[in-house]
Amino acid sequence: YAALLAEAMVSLNTTNYSYGDLTNEINIHTGGLNTELTSFLENRDDAQLRPQFVVSGKAVNTKVNQLFALIEEMTLKTRYDDPERLKTVLIRHQSQLENQVKQDGYGFTQTRLQSYFSNAGMFREISAGFDYYWFVNDLVKDLDQNLTDISTRLSQTANLLFKKENCVAAITCEKKDFKTASDQFARFGKS
Repeated sequence: YAALLAEAMVSLNTTNYSYGDLTNEINIHTGGLNTELTSFLENRDDAQLRPQFVVSGKAVNTKVNQLFALIEEMTLKTRYDDPERLKTVLIRHQSQLENQVKQDGYGFTQTRLQSYFSNAGMFREISAGFDYYWFVNDLVKDLDQNLTDISTRLSQTANLLFKKENCVAAITCEKKDFKTASDQFARFGKS
């Protein structure tokens, strides 16, 4: 569900914004916000695979406050309990995945093959390969019956991921702007 969360949360309503209004706020105040599920190998060791849910964004120094407020809105206040919006997002995502499989079947096959040889390959298969495609297809197949369960599982996944102890920040800015950015991150970490 973490891979699905990365795809869905940027298109769902939040407590304070409809998805359209949130998108407008992101476009007005930032250079974009993105979410993805990825992994890193510590010391290039496949046995030390570390999955990471990444929320990335960029903003000019005068908009750092808005950047962190929007990240907080997206990570902590997304509404997974809107069945119509969730249904629309899932159907669209399944359609996009189907197109990706049709256009890049060879790439999906390579990912599947790598899953037999490494933890990193297995992680990619589960989070972005055929396994993930089949997972989403199964959810959409009986969507009306699955919506409550999907909503609950997305919310539970978000609650597990978006905790202070899971946060790591990488900030790139001029030295004079670092205090503002780090103060915002410290405030965010208390949420």
